[in-house]
Amino acid sequence: MANSNKKKLQTIILFTFLAIFPFGQLLKMSFQPIDLVVGLAFLYTIIFSVGTPKAVVVFRNFLLAAGFSLLFSLAFFKTGDLFTGFLYLARLTFYVYFISFVFNFSQKNRIKKNLLVNGLMAVSIFSAIFGWIQYFWFPDFRPFTVFGWDDHLFRLTGTFMDPGFTALIFVLGAAITLLSYLRYKKILYLISFILLSVSLAFTYSRAGYLSFIAAALYMGFSEKKMKEIILALAAFAVIVMALPRTAGEGVKLERTASTSARLLNYSETIKIIGKSPLFGIGFNNLCLAKETFFENNEQGLHSCSGSDSSLLLILATTGVVGFIIFLWCIRSLFHLIKSRNLYGKILISSSIALFIHSLFVNSLFYSWVMGWMAVLLAVSHKESREKI
Repeated sequence: MANSNKKKLQTIILFTFLAIFPFGQLLKMSFQPIDLVVGLAFLYTIIFSVGTPKAVVVFRNFLLAAGFSLLFSLAFFKTGDLFTGFLYLARLTFYVYFISFVFNFSQKNRIKKNLLVNGLMAVSIFSAIFGWIQYFWFPDFRPFTVFGWDDHLFRLTGTFMDPGFTALIFVLGAAITLLSYLRYKKILYLISFILLSVSLAFTYSRAGYLSFIAAALYMGFSEKKMKEIILALAAFAVIVMALPRTAGEGVKLERTASTSARLLNYSETIKIIGKSPLFGIGFNNLCLAKETFFENNEQGLHSCSGSDSSLLLILATTGVVGFIIFLWCIRSLFHLIKSRNLYGKILISSSIALFIHSLFVNSLFYSWVMGWMAVLLAVSHKESREKI
């Protein structure tokens, strides 16, 4: 294939990824279209790419650990039961190699890097706009419980159908807009940041609030603009305190029902870890493990294959060995990014937000979040790569 045609195909795949991103779960069929797009990017990378960034080389170690844990799980489950776990592992592989796809597209091209980062910012803004449409037109999510969604009421849930995940998309977008404003002082970035932070407040997501505060504090420290950050956080606190407290448990920030459910989920995941602490029960066989070990049939629920802590999910599915390899991968990644430039600081602040958020929501392996972080890692990666 001619270079010009290959570049066009790259552009089409990336544009499609950004274009369908803010539609979230609305486009879901028997599969997620965004996973399909990233899968096409994976095929492109394997067929045409002559090299891959070191970040992907690093992450291969965790993919191998996850693959081994899946094979090891034959000690607990039948071969035919592992198909779902295999699909989760394939999806994770697609998103790891999406880093390579974006890296090869934007390598040594600042204009393309700017376009990609601005594309993510636009994605978060459109997600917020769609969220406000949902908030005013469909504030009651109780009818959607028949499809496995939670019964959210008077919360900005958005197209991702869950205020927790929607909140994280706003936080990641806010990281881009706030850092860009602190650097360039353009009014567009400030307006975008205000829109995203107000939208975040109306999700009533406490995990989102904590991740936003943590990321903002890092940005203030790294940019030496702590006064501006304290002012922004104070304004955000005022907005949160002034939020309407309509009917429903979800709008109560002091709610305990979700906390109790989360603690129960942690307890159940820890019990699963105890079944196979060294190599885990297979990535990602969590739903299968719940049914097998606890006779807990959550097949119809979207939370079935997740834990309310991404770190606990890694421990449960890949064991202590996989967890240590994962931590080593994360540590190694930070040596591969340009931490002093804008892209690097956006990645670090986003990583801090994601880490905090993933302690309470299984956001680390959420398709849209993996794609978002893959783009940021690719544009902030040092210009070096190895053979595939």
